[in-house]
Amino acid sequence: MPTRRISLITLFSLFKHLLLIYLSLTVWYLYGIENSCSSSSVHSESNVNQYISRIPGSSCLWSKYQMTMLNMNLFDKIPPEVKFVEMLPSKGQYRIERIIHQTWKIRDIPVNFWSCVESVRDFHKNWEYRFWTDNSARKLVRQKYSYIFPFYSNYNKGMFRVQAFRYMVLHEYGGVYIDMDMKSLLPLDPLLRKYTCILAQEPHEHAILEARSAGIASDSFLACRKGHIFMKTLIENLPSFFPLNMWYNAATGTYYLTHHYRNYVADNSFLEPSHDKWIYLAPPEYFIPGLDPFKFKTFRDKCSKSIRLSKLELWACASLGRNGFRRRPLASSFTEHMWSHTLEKGFNMTNVKDILSIVPWASL
Repeated sequence: MPTRRISLITLFSLFKHLLLIYLSLTVWYLYGIENSCSSSSVHSESNVNQYISRIPGSSCLWSKYQMTMLNMNLFDKIPPEVKFVEMLPSKGQYRIERIIHQTWKIRDIPVNFWSCVESVRDFHKNWEYRFWTDNSARKLVRQKYSYIFPFYSNYNKGMFRVQAFRYMVLHEYGGVYIDMDMKSLLPLDPLLRKYTCILAQEPHEHAILEARSAGIASDSFLACRKGHIFMKTLIENLPSFFPLNMWYNAATGTYYLTHHYRNYVADNSFLEPSHDKWIYLAPPEYFIPGLDPFKFKTFRDKCSKSIRLSKLELWACASLGRNGFRRRPLASSFTEHMWSHTLEKGFNMTNVKDILSIVPWASL
């Protein structure tokens, strides 16, 4: 009997020590992931290629993706809706440079974009217009952001480069980036007089039903003054999110932008709207008033399963029932996203025009 008691005590002690060792190793491993994912370890240009060579086996891949997804929520409750027109200055100094930036693979613009580019041109005739091709964008990144260039070059899809470039071109020149399939409805001048950095926002139904988040910032429209610290933050964090280059939204796009916006706001909650470092998150109705038709079926299917839906999802489904799927821009909408989906079948890539035939004063 004593022998049996001793053996049980010994086993219990052994189990306790093994548990402590396991917990210690877990803490050490997680600490290592956090440090391996930090941007400080790759900001030195000499370490960039070495860092990229480690990417395929990177242990921070999934944890970084989870961290991004968990940090997307912009609201803790039902999102607000626009109920009144914001008061915007009709005159005064501009706080953001009057420069339009648009990008495409080459100078020849597909027919799907013509009317959108024409609308941007017509509402901003006294503005500078800069058009960037893949080659000219690559040249700017190599010259001005050399420590980012190895990552930029090694993204496995062009979409990553396009999205990352938006942050760099706004940091370098300031101004407004607008997707090629966004139609201008109002001059942007009043907004640029009031704010120093503006982010568009996806429709709330997109955020809730697709990403289970009450709000997601959109990279289809961005406006920021030259050298703004938020653009610098987005650029400097690109290397640490490089392992996510299989998920472009998390590595460079909307989820990436939302994640860093939320962190920025948390760190700068004391800023007043008049401060140069403050960021204005515009309501969806300003720049993306309509829903993406490609998502209609997914949303209908999801809303048909009402028993499994959260409170936010029920709100989104009720909003779809109340406001419909196809929505017109409001009187306060500055742009409308036409949702061209260039990678989908049916997108016309053969009927094209040179950008200079649409915007003769464009800088190339």
